[in-house]
Amino acid sequence: MAKDHRNTSYGLSGNDTCKIKLSPEQIVLIKLIK
Repeated sequence: MAKDHRNTSYGLSGNDTCKIKLSPEQIVLIKLIK
């Protein structure tokens, strides 16, 4: 997941997701929006 190009283009890596404390549900929503 951390290597996903969509995450990279959105400015998120696995570590960044943890830092901003996104819940798994929010991560799914971000993926769906794209």
